[in-house]
Amino acid sequence: MFDRILLFVEDKNTPKETIIWTIALARQLGSRLIAVYIVDTNALPEGKEQLSLIEEKAWKILYEIEDDAFEQNIKVSLLLEQGDPLEKLLTLCKSYEIQLVVLGSKSLPPLKLMERSTIPVVFVNEPRRSND
Repeated sequence: MFDRILLFVEDKNTPKETIIWTIALARQLGSRLIAVYIVDTNALPEGKEQLSLIEEKAWKILYEIEDDAFEQNIKVSLLLEQGDPLEKLLTLCKSYEIQLVVLGSKSLPPLKLMERSTIPVVFVNEPRRSND
């Protein structure tokens, strides 16, 4: 059904629950998981030091996902990209023949992504905390 699932991750907007849910789905369906972190270069202040720090954080997040996926015997690929997140995500979906996109509900503008995507998109809500 879904041979390739793309998980779009961001530093602040991807709760651990989204990652856990996506890994469980990939395991259940026998899908390959492609975890993608896209650095929005338009939102960065000038300077390579800032970019380097963000990329370092991104790889840390991606490697944690890889470890979690390997524990579940899921084939996983990691991608770190730069550019406009929406445009890059749509391009990657075509290039990698993605069949399902999963992301946190606070990630990209949901309506823009749903309008432009030709494949199913799942937004995973962050669970409410008891002190909310």
